[in-house]
Amino acid sequence: MPHAAAQDIAPVLLIVVLLLTVGIFLVAGTFLKFIRRYKKITVTDPVTGSLNHTGFLQESAKYLTTSRYSYVVVTMQIRNYHQIAKSFGVEAVNQLLIDLHNVVKANLSSSEPVARTESNTFCFLLKNRQENDIRTRLSRIYDSANQLQQKSQIPHI
Repeated sequence: MPHAAAQDIAPVLLIVVLLLTVGIFLVAGTFLKFIRRYKKITVTDPVTGSLNHTGFLQESAKYLTTSRYSYVVVTMQIRNYHQIAKSFGVEAVNQLLIDLHNVVKANLSSSEPVARTESNTFCFLLKNRQENDIRTRLSRIYDSANQLQQKSQIPHI
């Protein structure tokens, strides 16, 4: 009769193994989602949704090591940032940061990352195709930023 007892336990063991397998997959899926979310948080600026300093370094390294182009690294600082924050508040400054990020991003290709690397500083890569091309594109970004300032309630950006 030992075989009868083993036959009675076999379906129960099969169910237990299936439940454990399903549980492991659920836990693994949740863990992988957590890891992806954690990775995204560690490279994303919370205000602009763009890259932060770490993300910029990682993305830049990809392009700088694999592209056939050379790149120019550009930094752009907001003048009187802390004064603006004190005078107009955090919400106004955050909107300014978002708007400036959008201005820069609109003038870049997908292989030219942009990041807010410090509270008042943006960095971005420009493909170094021709000297006049870089000057033209920087002028366009500068002009767009100035137009933004003229539309904004915040003077002297």
